[in-house]
Amino acid sequence: MYCYACGAKNAIFVFDETDDGRDKLYATGFNNFLFRSQEGQAIKKVLVSPFFVSSSVTTTIELADICAGLIRCYHQLGLQNRQPASEYEEWLFSLYSVILDRAKTISWKGKTYNGIYLMPDHCFKMSPSDGEDCNRDD
Repeated sequence: MYCYACGAKNAIFVFDETDDGRDKLYATGFNNFLFRSQEGQAIKKVLVSPFFVSSSVTTTIELADICAGLIRCYHQLGLQNRQPASEYEEWLFSLYSVILDRAKTISWKGKTYNGIYLMPDHCFKMSPSDGEDCNRDD
């Protein structure tokens, strides 16, 4: 939807490469979204084949990885429901605030599309509350 609202000619989806097996699953899931979901079928300006690139050599993908990790830790620690209780949590809280401030929310055809969409826990294979430990020991 972002490409329509901002007047872009086409959108290119770029994913962080993992391994051939996982990348194939992601590509299949992406194509299922595009061709089998109502929302995906509404997208007309997208290159169908997603690109898989290494985050270690593609700074925008690396930045997205870092932001995703910060967002996950913020929610895993429950900071959306309470005030930070340590210096680390205050740091995480401030970085999350910067990410939210920079994420672009757009309106298009009467609908609002958030720059960051927080999926409900039931949509995850592993919810943020079940994930890796985000607590700091030091």
